[in-house]
Amino acid sequence: MGSGYIAGAGAGGDWTFEFGAVALGCPRGSKPDPVAERGRMLRKGQPQDENFVLQHTGRYAAGEAARYLDEIRERVSACSPDGARSVRIAAQGFAGDESVLVVFDHGGGQLAKNVLVRKGDVLTEIFSKPGRSDSASRELGRKAAARI
Repeated sequence: MGSGYIAGAGAGGDWTFEFGAVALGCPRGSKPDPVAERGRMLRKGQPQDENFVLQHTGRYAAGEAARYLDEIRERVSACSPDGARSVRIAAQGFAGDESVLVVFDHGGGQLAKNVLVRKGDVLTEIFSKPGRSDSASRELGRKAAARI
């Protein structure tokens, strides 16, 4: 992440792919339950600065992480939000065994990017605020894959 970031526990909240998909009215799916999981937050500056990275990593039963990423691709392609909102896969195959960068446009310039990287049966999901460029988001995915 660079200097100045402090690690914290937990990564709960309304930042995941599942939350974004539901907010835009995308088809519902079924994220598998992890066998083991860990969440963390990296924050820079004061909480009100809202400069942070959230990450959730889980180990899933054999084949479940790959199946879930396939489902994400299907759900994004089948999603047709109303108005000026949208969702798209901006990049794939940039890290680990499999990876996707999903961009949610909630309208009014409100973008959210989720990076999902699978390596074996481990899947990690990353969200950052402020939003980073697609290139910087892919680099976060590559760094996460190297740590798995």
